[in-house]
Amino acid sequence: MNEIIDWLIGIEKLAGDLYDGASQMFAGDEALVTLLGDLASDESWHYHLMGSAAEFIRRNPEIKSDLVLDSGIMDSIEQPLKQSFQRLTDGTLTKEDLLQCIVDTEYSEWNHIFVYVVNTLSQQGRQFMFAASKMQDHMDEITQYIQSLPDSAYFFEKINKIPAVWRRKFLVVDDFEPIRTVMKELLAEDGNVDLAGNGREALQKISASYYDVIVSDLDMPVMGGLDFCREAEKIDKDIKRKIIFCSGRFESDSMQYITDNNIQYLKKPMNIFDIRQKVKDILSKIECPSLQSK
Repeated sequence: MNEIIDWLIGIEKLAGDLYDGASQMFAGDEALVTLLGDLASDESWHYHLMGSAAEFIRRNPEIKSDLVLDSGIMDSIEQPLKQSFQRLTDGTLTKEDLLQCIVDTEYSEWNHIFVYVVNTLSQQGRQFMFAASKMQDHMDEITQYIQSLPDSAYFFEKINKIPAVWRRKFLVVDDFEPIRTVMKELLAEDGNVDLAGNGREALQKISASYYDVIVSDLDMPVMGGLDFCREAEKIDKDIKRKIIFCSGRFESDSMQYITDNNIQYLKKPMNIFDIRQKVKDILSKIECPSLQSK
């Protein structure tokens, strides 16, 4: 595992330097500069995450990798980045060169190797669970930019061959089975959906898995929504930014808690468009968490 992590650290550093430098070279192209700035920020986070992974492995040497990187795979990823960085240094890098490099590397095995590492470490340390979801955001932003180009069809064959590195995960918490069923159907086209009948069941779910968005009722037997949120924060400190409370009645203490913590909420009966919009809003505001070990 050490060898893979060390290789990833080098690749993330090289890519981040390339994107950062290219954003200055193409300063007149606003859309491209925005993309490159976001990618450079992502690569910086990936670099530091792999640094945390290296330290985690140092403290837990029993964790081994079932994968071995061969030189062919490494060269196919390293060479386009190195060549593009050299052209950037020489002042000869073109936008077409850069986009070809991005497609050739970002849609290669590189990101799947990265996700393999974080998924392996997620079994031992919760701080790594977020990374696969964030990686998919990284890929989606590149895809959206490519699709906006007038000659985007040129890159589509490569892009469409690569499967997603992460499928969104949602958790629906409600004691009313018909609500759980319809919410699952509404969210299933955007990701995998798990269900829980009360807050206690939901706590067990989030202890074992990472969720991008949680939709929770307030009034439930065994454990209600507010108590669930308070207990869940001990497991996932970012829980408040990704939970949506739903209820037909919001008591004053509930509304105070929701307002004080800037939590999303919907009043039943709920509009389908509003449900999807709230979920979309949360997904669009996902930020990288701190890398401190827990």
